Order: sequence, then structure tokens, then C-alpha cells
Amino acid sequence: MEAIRRGELVEAAIHEIGARGSLNVTVGQIARRAGVSPALAFHYFKGKDQSFWPPCARS
Repeated sequence: MEAIRRGELVEAAIHEIGARGSLNVTVGQIARRAGVSPALAFHYFKGKDQSFWPPCARS
């Protein structure tokens, strides 16, 4: 389940960053797109700037 949720967040990040640009997207927007709370997004990734980039780059 954790891997699935993490994957959903990465997919949401890819979409949101692609649509808005990395400087204009928040973790809250990414979480909303993934259907989770911002708190859960922070559980998996400590912040968009440091934690979303490596998984997004691998996708």
C-alpha cells in the first residue's frame, strides 16, 4: 500500500509540476491531486523541492 500511495503522489507531482511549473505548485496541490491530505504527502516526502524531484526524474 505504501508503494502505491507513494507512486500516486509522484504521478500527481509530475502532473502538477508539468502544468504549473515547479515554483508555482505546492505540496497541498500535489496532495489534492493524489487524493490524500497534505500531512500524508509530507509523511512520504518532506517537501517538494528536495523529495519529489528524484522520484519524478526516474519516472
